Amino acid sequence: MANRSRRQPFFAGLDVRFTELEILVLGALKGQRKPRSSEDLCDEIWRTYGASCAAVLRRHISNINGQLKEAGAKQRIENVRGVGYLLMEE
Repeated sequence: MANRSRRQPFFAGLDVRFTELEILVLGALKGQRKPRSSEDLCDEIWRTYGASCAAVLRRHISNINGQLKEAGAKQRIENVRGVGYLLMEE
């Protein structure tokens, strides 16, 4: 899967640039009420799990949060310690 960026009005009509993988991460977290583990997300998005996958996932989540903050979005991905990740409203 290519890692190209594209414009995606994803949150409240904000025009934010996400890579295709970042869009998949957001899609996997959107609408979830319980945190999703790194292992679960890696398995769904990349069909694999390991230390390198977890590191790539953390990097994408950091990029997503930075772009959402810069765009003024109220949402961000929170790391729920020991459990996983959850898309939350600030």
